[in-house]
Amino acid sequence: MVDRAPYHLVLTDDARPANSRSRKAMISDWLAAHADVPDDWAGDYWRKGRTRAQMLAVARQKPPTPIYLVQNLAGPFDVAILISPVSHPDLNSIEMVSAAIKGALCRAKAEFSMSLLQELKDQEFKHIPAEAWCRY
Repeated sequence: MVDRAPYHLVLTDDARPANSRSRKAMISDWLAAHADVPDDWAGDYWRKGRTRAQMLAVARQKPPTPIYLVQNLAGPFDVAILISPVSHPDLNSIEMVSAAIKGALCRAKAEFSMSLLQELKDQEFKHIPAEAWCRY
């Protein structure tokens, strides 16, 4: 299971959609590669006869299914990648542990220092019961 860190969400070249920073030629190549050229755009005339904005609008109508590089890397090892949803700390175990530590720090109401932070963290880890670790 991976979180939504930017380096976990790097798209493959095939799954990368055309975007507003793309040049007209890149957008037209993307449309042709993904077979998303509308039927009423006959022949190769559409590459020169259509504006960049028109091509981009068509490209955005059918965005590709996201495929992340991390999924391709895990494929040969027969490992399924689960990407955690946004704003669901109850599904991400480290967030539950962090909440317990933050609660202890708030209760301490001490002046902040790195040494105190380390000490309070160590104390709180010792006080978390085994049942809580199993729930996490």
